[in-house]
Amino acid sequence: MNNEAKNPLQKMIDDTVALLNKRKLTDAILSAQTVSDLAEAEHDYYIYATAQNLMGVSYVAAGNEMSAVDCYLRGLSCCLEHQIDALFPLFYINLGSRYQEANDHKTAIEYFLKAENALSMEACKADPRYHGWCLVNSLNLMISSNHQMNFELGGEFLERCESLLTEEDMTDSIGISLLIIKCHLYWYTGRRDYVLEHLDSLIGQLHLIEPNDFVQIIRELIFLLKNMNDHTHFKQVIDYFRQYASEQNTLYYELLLCEFEMDYYHSIHDYAGYQDSCIRYTELFMKQKQERLKERTEAFTQKILLQQKETERRAAEHQSKIDALTGLGNRFLLEENLAAHLEYAIARQEKICLAVIDIDHFKTHNDLYGHMHGDHCLRLTASVLKSCVGKAGSVYRFGGDEFLVLLNITDYDSVRDIAENIKQHFNLDESEDITDSGLTVTLSQGYAICRTDADSRKDILISKADKALYAVKNSGKNNYLIFEED
Repeated sequence: MNNEAKNPLQKMIDDTVALLNKRKLTDAILSAQTVSDLAEAEHDYYIYATAQNLMGVSYVAAGNEMSAVDCYLRGLSCCLEHQIDALFPLFYINLGSRYQEANDHKTAIEYFLKAENALSMEACKADPRYHGWCLVNSLNLMISSNHQMNFELGGEFLERCESLLTEEDMTDSIGISLLIIKCHLYWYTGRRDYVLEHLDSLIGQLHLIEPNDFVQIIRELIFLLKNMNDHTHFKQVIDYFRQYASEQNTLYYELLLCEFEMDYYHSIHDYAGYQDSCIRYTELFMKQKQERLKERTEAFTQKILLQQKETERRAAEHQSKIDALTGLGNRFLLEENLAAHLEYAIARQEKICLAVIDIDHFKTHNDLYGHMHGDHCLRLTASVLKSCVGKAGSVYRFGGDEFLVLLNITDYDSVRDIAENIKQHFNLDESEDITDSGLTVTLSQGYAICRTDADSRKDILISKADKALYAVKNSGKNNYLIFEED
């Protein structure tokens, strides 16, 4: 896709990022979904994968982990299918972060190492976000190493992070995140003066943390403060989080706030406060359970509605290929099936057989007895043709009083038996079944049994059967002719 075509979608991506940074999470999710749909329709898979990632990040910030993982997996699948090497680190880092937040640091490290491997690809090195990806991935490896109590490895990743850190990073979300994890590492390895020196500054910069990193970094900070028994700063962080949670106004953040308050009250031995928080947490948990049940019911309903729509769509598609009067396949279905039949025959170097069949004197019959009788004649003709052909082929209404039969058999004798059977059924001199008028209805039948090769065409095959039909018409009608190529 050229640059001009990409510009509108890229601008929409930029607008989505702006919404995410302003913490307008619902708007960011809707915007990312719109970009994703448009990019998929235009086959711009780079933008599609980017939009899926943004949607996942927005879902994480909104507390919807499962939807986030779905987005990441769709994006990763797209990258694998369309070989978009430049975006692999993005999805591996984000999937690893989800395991990290679930406290499964072993699996998290596996994903971060996949990201590390992907970052060695030239396509990634050319991306302007390469520096940030390297820094974030090293920081994540440091976090998970610390949680596995592997402080030596954590120290190695700290050195790597600090070697990558720029002055601009120091006042950004990544710089604040690194400082918290560094304090965590230093507290455990005995460099506690450094932690005490930087703690006030660190808490004063919490507003710089990006939405998608916010919960994880707050968890890390609270984990550190609990281990330090620093209840004053612990309460400051909870107060800050309470304000943030009220702005988000979701059950996810209310539950997190309750968790942090329970930890706080327990750590200061305020059991009345702890009990109140436990009761509040239980109430919120039950409310969340009801909401999830409602969401699940709505999802089931939506799935059923989608299935019904798909059934209706297929029925409408089927109806569009069926002749309303006779119930036979129409020209559209014939085109589709003949193309498939021909392709199959060519691939196996087999012959193909089709017939064009016409009702003799149909116009005269229509003029004499009216269109209602004509319609009755067409319906009965269709029924008899289907009965005579049976499993040996398919019958289509070709238009007007013409029918086309696509046969599965190609040996001359079997084709002749079908043609003769049809002829005998329509020699109804003593029957009034067709028109209730005593008028005899007969058919002219033209068959073509043709060889197939790469040059075979549908129109040529039909033309050969047509020639056989008109030869019958010109020699008195009410008969059949089978043309067979040697």
